[in-house]
Amino acid sequence: MEDGRGEMDEGPFANETIPAILSGAQKRLVFGQNGFAIDAYKLLAKGNAGFCFSPASIWFLLGILRSCTAGVTADEIAEVLAFPTQSSTQTAIGELLKISNFESAERKVRISNGLWFEQTLPLNLILLEQLERDFLIEAKPIYFSLEPDETRLAINLWVANRTNNLIPNLLQPGNVTAQTQLTLVNAFYFKATWRYPFGNGEPDQCPFHCSDGSIANPPIMSGTMRLHYLRAEGFQAVKLPYYVGETEMVVILPDRRDGLAAVESQLDFEGVANLFLTLDEAEVVSVAATLPKFRMSSRFEVGEILSSLGIRHLLGPDADFSPITSAPLAENSVLHEAFIEINESGTEAAAATVLVERSMHYNPIIFRADHPFLYMIRDQRTGMILFMGRYTGEGSE
Repeated sequence: MEDGRGEMDEGPFANETIPAILSGAQKRLVFGQNGFAIDAYKLLAKGNAGFCFSPASIWFLLGILRSCTAGVTADEIAEVLAFPTQSSTQTAIGELLKISNFESAERKVRISNGLWFEQTLPLNLILLEQLERDFLIEAKPIYFSLEPDETRLAINLWVANRTNNLIPNLLQPGNVTAQTQLTLVNAFYFKATWRYPFGNGEPDQCPFHCSDGSIANPPIMSGTMRLHYLRAEGFQAVKLPYYVGETEMVVILPDRRDGLAAVESQLDFEGVANLFLTLDEAEVVSVAATLPKFRMSSRFEVGEILSSLGIRHLLGPDADFSPITSAPLAENSVLHEAFIEINESGTEAAAATVLVERSMHYNPIIFRADHPFLYMIRDQRTGMILFMGRYTGEGSE
């Protein structure tokens, strides 16, 4: 991929935007994860109006799969995600996962991993123990062959319980069959309250100009607060911090009502890194912010995205899962479902991925999100992009 990422060149992410609390190996992983997030977003933006997804959920699942694969299958995952050597990757991903998990009254980041395997499948028990230890995987032997639909419902219940019931039906009828041998799931839940809560606004005060040319009147939230704000060529950006200050939502609003595609066309790894750095260093100013409140869910098969990025063997007949099992595993698929709700109090979001098989101003700056924009939820402790999406006024409620 021609995105400015080299194996040893960490670019603008090297020292500025990746927190010092992380080890060198963990910083390299976050460097790769954010690059993957941007690449995946651009591919999704080609075929969707409004959408949301969790690049972190997909990334953690792929990180586990790197440990379960060998040969070209493992090499492709490592190259696309810019992983360092295998010996350090597994432990570093596990440590990053544990750092990312956090729960308090004001903020929750909960990442769970589950593995269901056919009772008769020959598994490398030593590797399974390592996966349970490093990735906190809940491993469950089960008879897919005898009760495929009951197993599907059990996996869905597991996901629902770990996402506050925001993802209740990840696996649809037919996703699990009597031939299924192994199912690996990552469930990601996020909930946080704004540091500066918004107030309700009247919908007719801020009609939204949708990407299809229509005008909608979604419920809105508004408030004047001191924020990190940036004006750049073609867009404005603002950081909306959550309570405690360790996570934030970055909203990028094009100047033109029809300017989202133009902004997205310039979206790349170094550009986003520099955006984060500039916003982090920007002085806080008074901003009168108005945004729509919305709920949105997205569901898609990740295989085409992975293949476009260079991960092709994982889902093909030649996938090499020899580190975890001697049995051949074929006809694999990766499903992803995400949900996000943004309102005056804060944000709640969840995602699941499954492998079957920032100048002083006296007057407030106006930040009026009345046309399509993109957003990113970022963990300041690790630098990881947790959720990402675009709001166009379509596909939400």
